[in-house]
Amino acid sequence: SEKNYLGRGQRAKFSLSLSNKRQNFSAGLTQPYLFNRNLQGSFDVFSNTYKDTSADQITKSLGFSSGAGFSSANDFFHNFSYTLQNVETENLDSNDHIISTDGGKVSSSFGYSISRDTRDNRFNPSSGYYYTLSEQYAGLGGDVNYIQSVLRSSYYYKPDYVDLVVGLGGEYGNIEGIDENVSKTSRFFLGGRKVRGFDSSGIGPRTSASSLASAVGGNNYYVGRLAIRSGIGLPSETGIQWTVFTDFGSLWGVDDTADNYAISTDQNSLRMSIGYGFLWETPIGPLTFSWADAIKKEAYDQTQRFEFRLGSTF
Repeated sequence: SEKNYLGRGQRAKFSLSLSNKRQNFSAGLTQPYLFNRNLQGSFDVFSNTYKDTSADQITKSLGFSSGAGFSSANDFFHNFSYTLQNVETENLDSNDHIISTDGGKVSSSFGYSISRDTRDNRFNPSSGYYYTLSEQYAGLGGDVNYIQSVLRSSYYYKPDYVDLVVGLGGEYGNIEGIDENVSKTSRFFLGGRKVRGFDSSGIGPRTSASSLASAVGGNNYYVGRLAIRSGIGLPSETGIQWTVFTDFGSLWGVDDTADNYAISTDQNSLRMSIGYGFLWETPIGPLTFSWADAIKKEAYDQTQRFEFRLGSTF
């Protein structure tokens, strides 16, 4: 990303990631003070491919999004967005040859979010709070119709004279189909970044009771987090801090019963993990290394103990 593209004060960003399961591409441009007003405009294009080896499926999405946001009094920020994308699911045989496709579904959606941010630092905050409420309506043409709501919040506190920060966070999401069931490509998936100790889609309903079965997502989820970050015991010049944490959450509710999933899609049992990690401030940004163990899970959940990412999750 570049914050001052061509010296115009615009922010340009480009992202490409490749793995054996995912190939993601995105590019975008953000214009501050659009039309010389307190208005931030943005435009992004993206192409994402995900291969679900357990279900012998490939999901492809291609589209663009545009938005306009503005700040108001008391640290509030409002954002309006529009997204148009085509999502196609391909079924594969044992040799990875395409045997069928759903032909793709077009999603045309409008979104609005309101947020407030008083944190002293976006990546490694030590005080303040953040919350956002976002709503998305899909049905402005296209093939899918739903309303999606997501609420996120976090709070940070640092005691006086102690190099220690306590962080609390929570999140809740719901999606409801409008005169139709919510498709798999529109549902929520949970694990990984939101509940460490689990695979990226390791929590929630699956196509069978096997831990290797494919995740089917859910219409509802919640997550929570309690974490402590400190540099006590580590040389300050290294820029390294340690953290201990516990994450918890659940994912449930699938209204598309025609697929006859092998396990209950309304099972909202609690999942929980505990872990530790290190946060390292580097010239390319904060790096996070974390290890977590799932202490409360279902037999069909998929776990992942180690996680690395660019950017702090505290």
